[in-house]
Amino acid sequence: MWRKLVFLSVAAMLVLSACSSESKDTKATTETAATGSAASESTSTESGAAESASADVSVIEERMAKLSEKPEFVFEAESFDAKELMKGKKILSIPTNSAIPYAQTLSKTQGEIASEIGFEVFTWENQGKSVEYVQGIEHAINSGYDLIDLSGVDPKSLTAQIAEAQKAGIATITTHVTALGETLDSVDHSAPQDFAMAANLLADWTILKGGQDVNVLVVKESDLSCSLTMVEAMEKEFATYAPNAKVKYLDVPISDWGTKMQSEVQNALLADRNIDYVIAIYDSMLQYVVPAIQISGNTGKVKTVGFNGTPFVLDMVRDGSVEMVVGESLEWLSYGYLDYEMRVLAGLEVPSDEAFQFYIWTKDNVEDAGVPAVSTQGYGDNYIKGYRELWQLDK
Repeated sequence: MWRKLVFLSVAAMLVLSACSSESKDTKATTETAATGSAASESTSTESGAAESASADVSVIEERMAKLSEKPEFVFEAESFDAKELMKGKKILSIPTNSAIPYAQTLSKTQGEIASEIGFEVFTWENQGKSVEYVQGIEHAINSGYDLIDLSGVDPKSLTAQIAEAQKAGIATITTHVTALGETLDSVDHSAPQDFAMAANLLADWTILKGGQDVNVLVVKESDLSCSLTMVEAMEKEFATYAPNAKVKYLDVPISDWGTKMQSEVQNALLADRNIDYVIAIYDSMLQYVVPAIQISGNTGKVKTVGFNGTPFVLDMVRDGSVEMVVGESLEWLSYGYLDYEMRVLAGLEVPSDEAFQFYIWTKDNVEDAGVPAVSTQGYGDNYIKGYRELWQLDK
């Protein structure tokens, strides 16, 4: 049964076997990319023999076919009286950066839901600086909050402050930071997302559309642990279903997206005129990738795909400059992560997976997201009905 499809809306302004026949060993070579940046690294994975078996891709064909259907709400957990259990509770949310669409959507949606239920969700406004995160935690301690949500914020540099919050009796969690099954010692809980599956879907699309000998450039960044999870998953997916594929990895840190990404992608495309696809592990990268494709003379030849479902990228899908986006509903994430937080505060068992669902956006269906696109449209509303029932809001 198909499940667990998601999105990470990281704005560019900030911030996993299957059978194959006669399989041959694969080899990986790592070399510094000739892109003018010592921080940029390219890895090529290709067949180690002249003849290499083709893998059985029926699994990924079925997987991708199901993604053309509107996602269903499949999350199952204990129902609870949210209004009764959340009386007087206060949650402080500290987003990665208050300016990014992901943070804005979660803040607005969770605030509206909390208001109906009868508790407070306050968003700590910031510009993505560590000192601001520290100030947010201190505010939560001094103001008697019950829970701190580090929304997309990596807690590794905040261990001392988190310990102080825990000492004060404040539960501290991360959301949209960890992959399924991943835990962090510094916080009480981590509400995950299936980043590995999102990465698999990006690889699957290029294999099915470009063939098992597809030539791919993957643009990644290594600042976040979930990014590393995605790259590892993608490497395994190509090795399993496309052992003949040529795959290079170009690492551009978040801080360099605006200044270096376009030129580095452009140089990579000029260095290898046989590239078929550019995969952006976060779709906000595509605002730099698409111009690089155009300037390098590859319009119409090199296709692009990405993960998140950021509205301006969905508009690019509609105009044909991006072929496909693996989307996640930010409104769905808002409901799901709030469900997780309320279960923590109510002392209920917390889920290992909120079962968020992904959806494939292409030119054929992208108008369902609106014109211009919005991050919460086109995924249906069954998740709203599902969570309201779990929370006993309409009894």
